[in-house]
Amino acid sequence: RTLRRRDGSILHRLASGLYRSLGWLIGSERLAVKLATLLFSAGLAYGFLGTLPHRVEGVATLVTDETRILAAPFDGTVEEASRNPGESVDAGETLIAMETEDLLLQRGELQADLRRQLAEVRRARAGGQLVDAEIASARSEQIGARLARVEADLERAVIRAGFAGIVVEGERQALLGRPVRQGDPLYRIARLEAMYLRIDVPEAGVHFVEPGETGEFVFLSRPGTTLPIAVTRVIPMARVRDGEGAVFEVVARIDAPAEEWWRPGMEGVAKIDQGDRPVFWVLGHRLLDRLRVWLWW
Repeated sequence: RTLRRRDGSILHRLASGLYRSLGWLIGSERLAVKLATLLFSAGLAYGFLGTLPHRVEGVATLVTDETRILAAPFDGTVEEASRNPGESVDAGETLIAMETEDLLLQRGELQADLRRQLAEVRRARAGGQLVDAEIASARSEQIGARLARVEADLERAVIRAGFAGIVVEGERQALLGRPVRQGDPLYRIARLEAMYLRIDVPEAGVHFVEPGETGEFVFLSRPGTTLPIAVTRVIPMARVRDGEGAVFEVVARIDAPAEEWWRPGMEGVAKIDQGDRPVFWVLGHRLLDRLRVWLWW
């Protein structure tokens, strides 16, 4: 048989070789080796020719800049407080009521003093005592200014929410009966509609990210809900995050309506799309970068 193959024509020898090769490939011998070889070859071909989506991943926090601090309007005591952190409020809803008993007493005393001074003005003018009339008039104006201030404090004694949102600071039980000074913060309210994401992106991946790129975000509490996002800006300054080393802050908006259960400070995972890249590059570029650093001298 060997002599016959050697004596045959070139075409005959090529056909015989091809037949033997096909017999080895599709034959029943060494099936495990053939299957492993086939799978390895397919994997190599996919690694070199196939593509995978490349995404830059980071830890994202839901934040809002639309907050308002409700402070004590004057020195006094909190009589009523209606909300706790995490509860929603409506625009115009009463949150704080200050005690007004002292203010009401001051208003009564000042009104009585004002009436007495006005009567003194009239009496001095009737008697031709112009100097005394001017003095009494000046005193009545001073009392009127003090009365106007007390009236303004009475109007500010009830503090209402300026917009609909949620309470992020301030607890009802801690505020009730609490003596406060003017300007002390009582409540902080955040507007839900103005929330966005701050994404901590590792240093190794931030150079891929550009404003305008899109991606997806999921809350840790609800990983089944995916939200579309878009990068608005990249903060060009690194900071150290515990356990992660240097990270850069990327700001992104959420291209979806705000939900009632969203709260500032909630965390999740954001992935920013970078397009398709070769499979081997997606799977191994981080390891390759580390090797370059380790082997560099």
